[in-house]
Amino acid sequence: REAGLKAYAADNLFLDSYTRGDGLVLAGRILSGCKQATAVMFFNDALALGAISAFLRRGIEPGRDIAVLGFDDIAEAEMSIPALCSVATDPGGMGRRMGEMLLARIEKPGLPVACIREEPRLVIRETSGCGK
Repeated sequence: REAGLKAYAADNLFLDSYTRGDGLVLAGRILSGCKQATAVMFFNDALALGAISAFLRRGIEPGRDIAVLGFDDIAEAEMSIPALCSVATDPGGMGRRMGEMLLARIEKPGLPVACIREEPRLVIRETSGCGK
């Protein structure tokens, strides 16, 4: 919005599963439906990594011809070629904190309701097009 760009619901593509293979399929759908796409975001890194493969097979270089962003920041994101730009979260830390809260609630059922909010972190890598 800040850049003056509009998002359209028709640009959102969905599948029944979310694997690397599905990323290959989605990339094909993206390219056939929006030939001038300059950036794509996937809600997990597996889809993004599959899409990177599909783009490369068609001669489209992620980071140069199209920006690709995933979400999870799994280990493979940093090791992929080109390295995948991703949004990092801390699921292990969140699980640990939630477990601690649950144990505290079991010990003291009258504790007030607590809310934990985690800030995601953008990890800029080659597929962002920012040259990192």
